[in-house]
This record gives sequence, C-alpha cells and structure tokens, in this order.
Amino acid sequence: METLAQQVDQYLCENKARWVQLGKTLQGMPEIGFCEHETGAYVERFFKELGLEPSQAVVTGRIATLRGRSHDVTVALEGELDAIYCPDHPMANPETGLAHACGHNIQITALLAVAQALKETRAMARLDGDVRLIAVPAEECIPAPLLDMLQKNGAIALDSGKKELIRLNLLEGIDVVLGCHALVNDRDHPDAIMINSSCNGLAELHFTFHGQTAHSMVCPERGVNALNAAVLAINGIQALRESFDPQEYIRVSYNLTQGGVSLGNVPDLAQLEVVIAAKTMGALDRLRAQVERIARCSAEALGCTVDSKPGVSYLPYEVDMALLEQVQDCGEALTGVRPRIREHNFFSNDLGNVSQMIPSAQVVFGGFQGGLHSAQFHVTDEEMAYVLPARTLAAVIVRLLENGAGKAKAVKTHFAQTRREGEQ
Repeated sequence: METLAQQVDQYLCENKARWVQLGKTLQGMPEIGFCEHETGAYVERFFKELGLEPSQAVVTGRIATLRGRSHDVTVALEGELDAIYCPDHPMANPETGLAHACGHNIQITALLAVAQALKETRAMARLDGDVRLIAVPAEECIPAPLLDMLQKNGAIALDSGKKELIRLNLLEGIDVVLGCHALVNDRDHPDAIMINSSCNGLAELHFTFHGQTAHSMVCPERGVNALNAAVLAINGIQALRESFDPQEYIRVSYNLTQGGVSLGNVPDLAQLEVVIAAKTMGALDRLRAQVERIARCSAEALGCTVDSKPGVSYLPYEVDMALLEQVQDCGEALTGVRPRIREHNFFSNDLGNVSQMIPSAQVVFGGFQGGLHSAQFHVTDEEMAYVLPARTLAAVIVRLLENGAGKAKAVKTHFAQTRREGEQ
C-alpha cells in the first residue's frame, strides 16, 4: 500500500517540470530586502489559487496555513524572498543590478511546490498538525540608507525579516521550523543534500570619529585628525587577531567609508564600519566589547570623540539534532545516501535568531556551481536545485506530522531539554 509520503513525493515528481519553470520565473524577479513587492505578490497569487488565505507579514512577506486534522503541533516552512546586488551576474536586472546570486529563488520554489503538493494530494486531512507557509523578506544585509528610511517610516523596527517575525510574534505557536539553501558543489561538497549543523553569529558596528578641521599644510597642529583615530582603531583591531580562539571561528572585517573630503584639510570626520562574527554568543559579545573599547580608546588617545551605532546582527544558528536525524532519514529514503552533517561554517543568517527559540533545520541542496554572491553562481542540475528541495522538505513535514505528530513532539521535547541543560 502506498504511504502518504510516497503519494506526496509522486505528485512532486510528476510535476517536476513545473517546479523547474517556477524556479526560473522567480529567478527573473530579483528584489532587495523589504522591497520584494513583485515576488511577494506572486506568492500571494499562488497561495490564493490553492484556496489559501495569505496574510501580509513584515512589509512584503506572506504567510498562509495548511490546516491538519488536529492542531496541537505546527511545522513552519520558510523561504526567503530577497536577492542581492550583483550587477555582473548574467541574470542581473539591468536597471537595479540585483540578482539571485544566492539562490533564494529555490527556497520560494520549494515553499510553493510543497504547498501545492500537500494541498492537491489532500495530505493535510491525514496529518496531525498544521503547516505554516512563510515567505519572509530581507535575509541579506540591506543598504544602510534603505534600512534607515524603512525604520524612520515605521515600516520595520529591526534589520531583517525573521527578526521582524519574532518581534511581531508571528512565530508564536510554531513548534518546528524548516528552511533550505543552495549548496555550491565542489570537490569537498559534491553532495545532493547536506544539513547545516551550526553557523556564525554576526554583528555590524558603525563608528563615527569626530575631530577638528584645520589647514593641513599651514597649521595642521590646530586640528584633531579624526582619520588618524580611525586608523589607530583599525590597527588595534588588527592586533586582536592573534588572540582569537580557533574553536570560536572568529572573523573580523572592516571598511573605512569616510576619511576626509579634501587633502588641504585635517579630516574632522571619519567613519569606520566593522563586521564581527563568531560561533557562540559569548565569543561574539566579548569581541564586540573589545572592538568598542578599541574605538573609544583610539579616539580618546588622539583627542577625538566617537559615536557608536549598531548595524545588522544575527544570532548563531544551531540545528536541533533530533530534527536533523529526521531530515537525514528522509533524505536517505529519497536518494539512497544518508545526508552528511555539514560541520560548523562561517556563514551567518537570521535563521540563527529563530533557531535559538524554536527547533530549526536548514537543509542545503546541491546543483550549483560558482561562488555564492558572485557573478559565477549558476544552476548546473535543475532537478537537484528546483525539485529535490521540495521533495525532501515535504517528506520531513509528513514524517513529523503523521501518526499523531509523534516525531514533531519528540523534536520539541528534545529541544526543550537541550536548552535546559545548556542553561545549567
């Protein structure tokens, strides 16, 4: 007798040409975070055609719910709407320079394909829980001027889509979160499916150094050089590097965005942007305090003042291991190969914030080559990129919610227990 999981998978396989075309259609509408108006509207129309009633969430985001035969457990499937600025990409919008050079279009493809498969096979009538479908904006860091404008206009309060979902309590009642991402296949990562175990947390710090201008040739001694204070801070940050614990996967980068407007004047204003990342919140907090102290002391040493402003920040991502095992089981059933666990990596994303409060798993799928966020990023295997994510995520959802949603409840219990042990 054919199982429910097999029925859903058969539907997805029989319609694989549609999912490939869907992925290509979405690839042709790249938009910056919180401005994904065309993509958000497309998702809304798709949901309505399925008979769902989507709600607008976080500016351009959309949320819809598939109702099961009971409602004690809710599994969320999320897909990211945004693209990045990559004007050299062959598929870049010629007017905006935006392109899906990170593969977020495969996430929305999977989201919509799973929604249609569960709806058309009437799977929800046999599942003991609900499925929340979330098309979420702004995973990528968006330009500071756009972020400032949106915050001043009251459209958002925070700096990313999932953080806004949390702030607005739109993840309330969700017990498990599933997501996916593109995996660039290379010699070390030839896999069709992998599962991210953990990713770095990240924080942006913006410093503005204030000095006193003066004629740089006639009387430089009357000035207070803000650029020198910023350079001193850079050197101080550089001096930290040998103290980094390799187990904390620390990364630091910076950009001096302003250092004076004329060679004839001592710079009275300098702006320094710093991005820090680490595996754990403890390491990230320590590093943030060190960088802020260096900036403050560098300014004071040269007679400047400095203002500090936080930028985009993400908490570290951690997969729930009980949920990971469920994904592995489903992936192995589909491909005959048990998906590998991807060891900790240096990527950061706002799913980290979600993973700290709800058991979460980000599954990565091959079928791509070229570096992420580069002009060389492209699909090499359409079925692996556009079809396998939907098949895998649908299988995980069915597995979690069938038979009284026992596996979903076990994941939830495991997550709570792990959190309690971590707090002790």
